[in-house]
Amino acid sequence: MADVGPVSEAPLRVAVISVGLPYPATGASTVVFNYYMKALCAARYKIDHVVVAEADWSVETEKAYRNDIGAAANFSLKRFSAVPVVSASRMALTEHPRLSKVRDYLKSLSPDAIVCFDIECALIAAPIDAAKFAWIGDLHYQTAWYHFLYSVQESLKNALSTVWILRRIALWKDIYRRSLSRFSDVIVCAHRSVADLSRLGLTTRFAPYPWPAAANHEDELPKKPDKPSFIFFGKLGGLGSRSSFHFLLERLYPKLVSIWGRGGFVIDICGMQGLPDWVERAITGKPEFRFLGFVANLDSQMRHYHAMVVPIDVPIGNRTRILTAQAGVLPVVAHESVALGNPSLVDGDTCRLARGAGEFAAALRWSFEKPEEARRMAERGRKSWELEYSPAAAADVFVKAIQSHLVGQRA
Repeated sequence: MADVGPVSEAPLRVAVISVGLPYPATGASTVVFNYYMKALCAARYKIDHVVVAEADWSVETEKAYRNDIGAAANFSLKRFSAVPVVSASRMALTEHPRLSKVRDYLKSLSPDAIVCFDIECALIAAPIDAAKFAWIGDLHYQTAWYHFLYSVQESLKNALSTVWILRRIALWKDIYRRSLSRFSDVIVCAHRSVADLSRLGLTTRFAPYPWPAAANHEDELPKKPDKPSFIFFGKLGGLGSRSSFHFLLERLYPKLVSIWGRGGFVIDICGMQGLPDWVERAITGKPEFRFLGFVANLDSQMRHYHAMVVPIDVPIGNRTRILTAQAGVLPVVAHESVALGNPSLVDGDTCRLARGAGEFAAALRWSFEKPEEARRMAERGRKSWELEYSPAAAADVFVKAIQSHLVGQRA
């Protein structure tokens, strides 16, 4: 990781706000925030980390966290019990009443800069007079809308919540607009979000986020199965998986059966959560699907497949599951919507992208019948990850933005 530390005066004071302690790094956002914390600590700022969390952590956990991120002796860590930061009722979004105490504490620090990990933290910091920097994940109002659309598809009675969901979306848009308009720099994780937030009058920029590779991509690959075999993995209760399951089961599966016949291919499903009930019912009696649950050594497991299947047709987000596959040199076959969030996904170069179920099935067939071509594509995908999303390439983005802004102030 590059040393982008401040000049040799008294260290700049940077307050960092996160919801939850980014350790151990197990969830997607936790992994990203953990790498950003390491980059900030490597820059030798005076860091005050403010964590909004319900439960306290043990002395052992705090010590392990400090060691993990390379915290200096002047690193401070303070918790406030103020979650959820925003709670939802039928027609309102309400801030936690203890947020005023968090803001008072932040003001008492008189930081040179405040770094906020996602919109809830940006909401907390917005009224405070300091240079402010935010990293923004998936936009809550978009996630809420697409979850609602799928819920209606799964049960028409959910359409009764239309007025409520439209009200919630409007309120979240207002939170984004009011909070982020007060920030010096806003980095979004998905490329499409730049245009989406501009419609709210906000200026933001896209930057790849740090995502690790656990596998040694130079190890010899195991022999692929004789039967076409694909892997599906991710957070099984999330929007990406919800979208994928609908496309896979309702549109793609019949195309694959028409190519290889019943039982002529395998799709293994892996994830930390259980399958949604409707998915369990849908795959019952379909021998092609196997649910493996949580796989501890996913990087080793996925090397046995011909491709990763990513039929996410919802047009938002920047999917970590694709980066995991690319870092592990697994060919990726995805719906073209995923490229809206990650422009480094280029059909025929770093992955295969499909517009519909027919193209998707043809691309999966290609990955099975042309393994050497698929392998070369996967190598290009690995290189793309390495240049843009590897921690070495992406973790210093926040630090460089902060340093550029604050060093300019001191000059």
